Amino acid sequence: MKIHYLTWLRNRLGKPQETIDLPANTSDLPGLITYLSSQGDNYAAVFSDMTHIKISINGQVIEYYAPVTIHNDDTVSFFSPMAGG
Repeated sequence: MKIHYLTWLRNRLGKPQETIDLPANTSDLPGLITYLSSQGDNYAAVFSDMTHIKISINGQVIEYYAPVTIHNDDTVSFFSPMAGG
């Protein structure tokens, strides 16, 4: 799975992207967040409050608790909410 970190997430994690293999028991966004949060203190801090993070899967914005299944061939992006005017 390709993961992109945009905006402040990139700065806090020190990387714009990474490629991971999903753990065998991970198939949804909450599971992915739990897995990423276990990868170190900086990940745990970034993902501690999902109200400040938007998610897209393969270019489609998805709510954190949306009942979607994720796969190793997906691209997931994490970014801050945007405001327009």
